[in-house]
Amino acid sequence: MGMVRAVARGLVGGAIAVLGLASCAGFEDVPMPTKAIGMAYNLPKPDGSGHDQPPGFFVRSATSVRWSDEPIVIPKAIERIDYEGELVVVIGKRARRVTPEEAREHILGYTCGMDGTPQFFAADGERDVLRSTAGKSADGIAPVGPRVVRDLAPEGHPIILRVNGEIVERAHTKDLVWDPARIVSEISQTITLEPGDVIFCGARQAIPKLEDGDTVEVEIEGIGRLIRSVVAEK
Repeated sequence: MGMVRAVARGLVGGAIAVLGLASCAGFEDVPMPTKAIGMAYNLPKPDGSGHDQPPGFFVRSATSVRWSDEPIVIPKAIERIDYEGELVVVIGKRARRVTPEEAREHILGYTCGMDGTPQFFAADGERDVLRSTAGKSADGIAPVGPRVVRDLAPEGHPIILRVNGEIVERAHTKDLVWDPARIVSEISQTITLEPGDVIFCGARQAIPKLEDGDTVEVEIEGIGRLIRSVVAEK
């Protein structure tokens, strides 16, 4: 069909995300994901030091992902939400127990992602890890976009996170401990990845705390800018 119009329908409610990208010519639709996966400890700490443990991953709900340009809605039940800007892998072909070399054939392309991290606290003030992790599956908390680029070399691109126009975090895809091919391979050893599934590749740190009326932006060289407004649930 040539270049598809940028209509980017949301993935929730059975819809299909339609990509409008010259760089994605030949790809019309991305199926609704069956799941989204996040990476932890996959970038050095802000001071450049490594973590005491290897990278790991966690599963979040498909409904947490949004392709559409709707604002990020902070649910009433969430006390605080922090955000990370990340490179996101979009799966194009089912992957089960693939090698890193094989994994590249299963990747549809790459996009930008905002990884929302709700923060819940116990009565003693300590972070409630279980509730905070579960909160990552809140509806629409993980926007992705603005496009999927299939021919991106993922190892050489800066990632910039802005809040209200101010740069609050910088990272670089060259610093990923596991590159996208290894991420797909590692996850596929235990979890079958289906077309449309998305993988957030990790961030150095989360930026606290988003407020009603904020504007968040993730920019990755070669992909573009993902921009979303923030509203509190009424």
